[in-house]
Amino acid sequence: MFTSITGFAAVILYVGGFCYLLNKLLKQPNFNTSMLQTLAGGAIVLHGLATVQLLFVADGLDLSLFRIFVLIAFVINLVVFVSGRKKPLYSMYLLLFPISALSLICLLYTSPSPRDKRQSR
Repeated sequence: MFTSITGFAAVILYVGGFCYLLNKLLKQPNFNTSMLQTLAGGAIVLHGLATVQLLFVADGLDLSLFRIFVLIAFVINLVVFVSGRKKPLYSMYLLLFPISALSLICLLYTSPSPRDKRQSR
């Protein structure tokens, strides 16, 4: 349950951050990025919490396909976020936010992996 809440909250922040960035880039290309960094930071923290909960299961690590997509999206977002503190990399979020949101949605809506099914018995 906690995984779903954090995952969907991260999706909401990713979509909100994407809309905010797109709006700001279309209206005024030179804008203060503090709001975008706040949205990105919150989304990345929630994405990380959801990723950890989804990867670690009772039997160890579950490295199924969609879970790895979510992990890769998290790591790329984290690297861009940390690197973006010194360089203006915020335009990369136009591609990364939708990819991250879609990977989380795909994982949260797909059927559980065989390890998850064994846990629920």
